[in-house]
Parts: sequence; structure tokens; C-alpha cells
Amino acid sequence: MRILQVNKFFYRRGGAETHFFDVIDLLTAHGHEVVPWSMKDPTNHKTAYEKYFIDPINFQKREPWWREVKKIGHLLYSREAARKLDQLLTDIKIDIAHVHNIYHHFSPSIFAVFKKHRVPVVMTLHDYKLVSPNYRLFNRHGVCLCSSHHRYYEVIFNRCVDDSAAKSLVAALELSFHKLFQFYEKGVARFIAPSEFMRALMIEWGAPAKKFVTLHNFLNPAWYASAALTSPEEQPAGDYLLYMGRLSHEKGILSLIAAMRTLTHIPLKIVGAGPLEDSIRRQIKNAPHIELLGHKEGLALERIVEGARVVVLPSEWFENYSMSLIESFAKGKPVIASAIGGIPEIVRDGVNGWLFPPGDARALRATIERVWGYDKEVWKSASRAAREYARAHNNPEVYYERLMEIYEEVVQTKT
Repeated sequence: MRILQVNKFFYRRGGAETHFFDVIDLLTAHGHEVVPWSMKDPTNHKTAYEKYFIDPINFQKREPWWREVKKIGHLLYSREAARKLDQLLTDIKIDIAHVHNIYHHFSPSIFAVFKKHRVPVVMTLHDYKLVSPNYRLFNRHGVCLCSSHHRYYEVIFNRCVDDSAAKSLVAALELSFHKLFQFYEKGVARFIAPSEFMRALMIEWGAPAKKFVTLHNFLNPAWYASAALTSPEEQPAGDYLLYMGRLSHEKGILSLIAAMRTLTHIPLKIVGAGPLEDSIRRQIKNAPHIELLGHKEGLALERIVEGARVVVLPSEWFENYSMSLIESFAKGKPVIASAIGGIPEIVRDGVNGWLFPPGDARALRATIERVWGYDKEVWKSASRAAREYARAHNNPEVYYERLMEIYEEVVQTKT
């Protein structure tokens, strides 16, 4: 098959991009020809298809009013994206398109082009943008349910997007426009939800149930292979607690720091970057047991995970299907995690990890202190259960076989 993989960023920026590149590698390893389509950026991976990429656009940067108006037009319906995709599909015959994060930068203008060239579309959902202007379903008060059942106006009144009435208004207008014409519902043949929680929520909030399938994310084959080298009996218990992820409010990092403030006998390493980085540095200035390591990836990240005793995932938003969680499991590291979103589908309390109420720093502190004191046999059992979950649910070959079934079904039923 010649498969078009679409994502607005063509460099490893977050979990969505990690999965995007892993899917490309997996398909390529199985002999498929993968064509990427993305947005131009100096940090992009090199590709011969860059001439088809759309020009960069930064929705976070404040610019003169006329440029801001142009941005709004772009996110509603991008002529540039449609034009460049039409050129790509004219030059290169594509069997199927697999779309990831395209909101804002590509717009649903591309679906008419796919239809013109008779290219069926599959879309993996990495957030909740399909049903809410506030794609994280998280605002300054916590979990945000304002837009349930198409009540997008509530997002504006509550300033749910970046605590900004203006941004909330634009996001609400964008989704209202897209829903009016049912661009995604008509343009996508199958939506892939990485967790059953996401699939159920999407359907409950009005997404077309018959188009949804649940397919758990997989681990990069290289990570999975290296993770299998050491048995729980051979693996050292580790001597620190580890957080790895984005440094932002919805990830619960501030609750974790609050919980760890008095646990001075337990070292905590924090891996990641994000908007709270400067604030966190100030908060841990006089806490020598807490260390901020910044962004890490590849072998450096693997070594850090292998040296941990337990990984903490204190998310306070509806976590979909956490890559850092399953990466930890593959390394035989049990996880202390908040019971929210898709996390309880993965973490079995007292088996491969331990759950606590989201946003409750006191409960998190008590859980960390209790778990840290467990004996060696408990750690071996939890480590073994974590690895077994990763092998059973996140095997790349299992993912590949199911993904190809979805592709074949969509290709065969296209009209």
C-alpha cells in the first residue's frame, strides 16, 4: 500500500507526534510506502515530500489584526491546504490517508480533496477536539464538561480555552462551523480511539458510533525489544520516583510537587518541558530531593526509566492512552496514577500499579509513602504484571495487524 500519513507537526513534539512517527516506522518496516504530509518547520525531519507541506502558521503568536483575521479564516477552511493536497494527490497515487492532529493548521478543507481523488480517510484521535472547542476538556477549574452535547457557548462564558474569552470564542466558532457542515463526520471513514474511555465519551457527546473503533497505542519496536532484555528478577528496584511528561496544569505536576514537598527521603526526578517549567524550578529551589532534568528522549530517556523504582502519572484531565505509562510498563516499572480518563483501563490497582483520586495531593502523598515502603516481592510481582500488560496490549505486531484490517475494510468499502 502507499499510505499518506498526515500530522501538522513533523518533528517529535509530544505524544501524538511520537505515535505518528512510530506508525510511519512500523508501516515502512512491513514494506509499505509511506508519504508524509505536514507543515513546514526548521526543526522538521528531512523528507523528499516537503514541497507539498503547507506554510508555517503560529496560532500562539500575537500579530497585527489583519493577520489574526486571516488566521481565523485559515482554521475554518484553508485554501492553501486544499490546494497543496490536490497537487500531492495529482502527482502521487495514494491508497489510503491516515490523519492524526490536523486541527487549526490544515482545516477540514482537505476532506473534499480526498473525496475528489477517491482516497478514503482514517483518523486517529489524540484529544477531544472532535466534540469540544476545548480539546483537553480541562480549564482553570479542572475537568471541563462545558461543551457536552454541543453547548459550545458555555466554553466562551467560562473562558475554557487558555483562560481567554477571545480564544474561546474563536475555538467555539471553529467547531460550530465544522459541525454545521459535518466535515469530519462525512470526510472520515473510521475514527480510531486509543482508549475505550475516549470512544465512549465521543459517542455520548454525539460522534457517529458506527465509525468508531478502539485500538490501543503500541510501543516503538526498538523500545519494546530493549525493554524485554531484563527479567523482573534481574532488574534492580531503582532508587527514585520518576515523572515524565509535559509540564502543564492538566498533567497534575503541581499536585505531585505539593505531595512530594515533605517526602524528603524519596528522590523525585522530573523529565519534560512545558509552560510550567520556570514555575517548577522556583518551587523546587529549596527541595534538593526533587530534580528537574528537562526534555529527554531516546537512549537517555530509556536509561532514566530503567533506573526508577516507580513512575508517577498524576494527570488531572481525561488522559486518553498515556504513552509514558505503557513505556514504563514495558520497562517493568509499575505506576502510581490518578484514576481518571483511560488510565484505569491500563492500571489495575494493586496489580501493576496503584490508583489515587485525581488532583488530591494528600492522597497522592499517602500512596507514594505507602508504595515506597513495600518489600522486594511486591515490586517483583508488580513489575511482572506491568510487563505482561505491555506485551499483551501494546505489541507493535498486534497493532499492525488490526490497523491493516481497518485499512483494508475502508479501502474495500470506499465509493
